[in-house]
Amino acid sequence: MSAIGLNGHSNCPTALTNSRLSGRKRTWSSGAALVGAAQAVEHYEIARYGTLKAWALELGLDDAASLLETTLKEEEDTDHQLSELAVKLINQKAEAAE
Repeated sequence: MSAIGLNGHSNCPTALTNSRLSGRKRTWSSGAALVGAAQAVEHYEIARYGTLKAWALELGLDDAASLLETTLKEEEDTDHQLSELAVKLINQKAEAAE
């Protein structure tokens, strides 16, 4: 995802977070911010693939719907893995470092 906004900068959550953290010391808190930004991207993708799958089903494009379902599940799995990473490691480390 590399959408460019009206200001000429990327609107991608991970790019925005990286730019805001640029030049700063990397900490567990900045890691938590990056995981949150990555999850925002995943949620966007989940919404898009879900919509496209619904449209494919409505149009009778069963093969396309099946492929979109596979991709949708991959995005949901990635989101779940990011949540696990945040809950079991990064958020705890960030809180302890504060």
